[in-house]
Amino acid sequence: MENKWPIDPEIIMKRAFLSVKLDSLSYQQPEIAIQLLRDWGEGKKPVSQLWKEIHFYLEEEDYLPHFKTSLKKKENSFAGRGPEIPFENIKETAKKLAYFPDQLAELSYQQPEETFRLLREWSERKKSIEVLWEDVIDLLDKEKRQDA
Repeated sequence: MENKWPIDPEIIMKRAFLSVKLDSLSYQQPEIAIQLLRDWGEGKKPVSQLWKEIHFYLEEEDYLPHFKTSLKKKENSFAGRGPEIPFENIKETAKKLAYFPDQLAELSYQQPEETFRLLREWSERKKSIEVLWEDVIDLLDKEKRQDA
């Protein structure tokens, strides 16, 4: 069956779960986890390659949680599910999610322990991306002020 999505849903799922898998790997092989995080954040390896490598090091089967997609749009499918979120807020959150691995990769060179803490809070959904973003930016700014 031909994929009619602009981005392969499997890649989206892998990217969504990559932080969880890196978190698991960080307990077993922290040096490898930090290197793979850097490869991800610095854009050195595609998501599918990182996914395979993480599963190799975890000695797990390459597995994606089952998901269903539908191209049919349901009428008013989000009606009554809470307040409307302005598009600009959604856009900012998406940007933070997209660039968070980059920020973690940069932080990992100076503060690997803090990097693991933030990675775990992200993968375990303990904090929102907005709070995590502020934390990583504060830590990076602190490092830059100390270097000056």
